[in-house]
Amino acid sequence: MPNTLPEVIIQEYSSLSLYYKKHESEMVPEIKEVYSSLISYRLNYIKKIIIFDQELGETGCEILAKVFPELKYLTNLQLKNNGIGYRGAMKLADTLGTVNTLEILSITENMLTDEGVEYICCCLPFLERLKDLSVAQNEISYIGAEHIKDALTNIENLETLDISGNFINRRGVVKIASVIRGMGNFKNFDYKNNDMSEIDCEAVKKVLPHVFCSFI
Repeated sequence: MPNTLPEVIIQEYSSLSLYYKKHESEMVPEIKEVYSSLISYRLNYIKKIIIFDQELGETGCEILAKVFPELKYLTNLQLKNNGIGYRGAMKLADTLGTVNTLEILSITENMLTDEGVEYICCCLPFLERLKDLSVAQNEISYIGAEHIKDALTNIENLETLDISGNFINRRGVVKIASVIRGMGNFKNFDYKNNDMSEIDCEAVKKVLPHVFCSFI
């Protein structure tokens, strides 16, 4: 754990502290803990944020995004079943790209849709250490798959991708697989429960003979 002083010290009347006081009643416990840690100078302790089954929506995402630039050591961000739609994704994307220490990014069982995943994908090239990405169960179609495919070309260290439980057709998954094929560190690709037949899934597997593919 780093023992250096944080680069940014949050004072009692800083903008972040004032924002906390204003929105404390709207914060889910996990976000409140992050703000409390920041305000009490414990920046170096925040390595992961995991929020499951808490309604964030647009406002919650905006509150969370406010702290991203201060999280110098965050490696693990998991947001599951938080009611995040494209507007929430837009708020997250305002500052998500500043968290260049992230290794795990999981935004699952939300409602990103194609528009929301586009916002998230715009941040991915800035996350140079990202190894594990999941956007499973987010109502993503072929259009969103195009955004994912384009973003993957700039993520050299990615090892795992989960796009399961969406509405992506064979063409979209094959395009993503074609990019994955050229990624030297890639290991696991989960694309089950999309708009594909078993034959389609087998065809994708053939594109990636050296990758573990989950499609059943």
